[in-house]
Amino acid sequence: MTIYFTNRQMKAAGWISATFLFGIIAQVADQYRSLLASFYATSLAPAAFWGSCICVVMAYSSRTQAKPNLKMIGALFCIGMAVVNATDITPVQAVLMDWISAGILMCGAMVLKHHRGQYTHNLLFWFNLLCVGVFVMRPMIIIMDIAPAPMQYSYDFYTAVLYLSSSILSVIGANIIFVALGADLVEQHQKEALADPLTGLLNRRGMSNIFRDMDADPDKLRQPGRAVLLFDIDHFKSVNDEFGHDVGDTVLANIGHTVTQIMQQHGQASRSGGEEFVFLFNMESSPAAFLVAEHLRVALSLLKHEGMPDDRRVTASFGLAFTRPDEPMKRLIRRADVALYAAKDAGRNRLRIAEGDSLPDADESMILPRPSQKEKRAANISVM
Repeated sequence: MTIYFTNRQMKAAGWISATFLFGIIAQVADQYRSLLASFYATSLAPAAFWGSCICVVMAYSSRTQAKPNLKMIGALFCIGMAVVNATDITPVQAVLMDWISAGILMCGAMVLKHHRGQYTHNLLFWFNLLCVGVFVMRPMIIIMDIAPAPMQYSYDFYTAVLYLSSSILSVIGANIIFVALGADLVEQHQKEALADPLTGLLNRRGMSNIFRDMDADPDKLRQPGRAVLLFDIDHFKSVNDEFGHDVGDTVLANIGHTVTQIMQQHGQASRSGGEEFVFLFNMESSPAAFLVAEHLRVALSLLKHEGMPDDRRVTASFGLAFTRPDEPMKRLIRRADVALYAAKDAGRNRLRIAEGDSLPDADESMILPRPSQKEKRAANISVM
């Protein structure tokens, strides 16, 4: 809970805190049924227990950015509450609580199923299946009337197993959760160290790391035809001088947002300096790099910026270069930079290709992504 309130981006920590809170409510309600009104004695403990399971699933969803099957979860919860309130037989309620919980947690397993490449997600996946197995098998004590010799009733044995297994699962789960949250904090700090806070793009260090990895990989170094795009905002100093640095920051933030919306499927972008940007195309989009870059140039020239007159536009100049066999990234960047200055010398708001490079044959079936209506309204973009 402390992690969540000190960093609201850690939503998984908030859901886990809610999980334990609901668990405590369920435990207290179950222990003190005799002190509660009949309705609360019947409904509160199951509702809180299933609420804790739902919070677990939402925590998984928050970590993986995958949506759970909320309709299934809602249906299980409603069915469980209806049956619990229709009967006052405690063993029946106990069986139902476990099996409904298993069904809800299976929705969590489906959330984690396709994100097991990450170590913590895989750990949570198997822990989730362990919980499902316990919840499915535990009621068999009551159904099959299993009780050891010292105990006369199977429900008494079930209660003992319930408390023991719940305690063990809580300890295991708490440790896994702390590992997962710790990994999230480390990952977040690493991203922040490599990200530009104003534009949301990579910073110079982040892109330099990518270039260094490419130079270190001989196979990548020998791949010709991968595109790198450099672009500068035209006359950005005059924007700061005329309208102030706050407006200049707004311009940079808008450009960063637009680059993300238009280019995120084509590669990785960084802000390498004050008004300088670098974009590394992936191999699949490189054949259409000229078209994509021209699309971005037009979109940037049509942006409206708060604090500036509607008829005042900010443009950018672009330089594009394609990798050559065994060419170091430093030399590629230098050629793209020369092309960028050629665009500026030609009058700015232009795209130029590095000398000696030719456009590769683009796949005619390739469809460039277009911003949605919502994205266009948010960025005031007119798509050409």
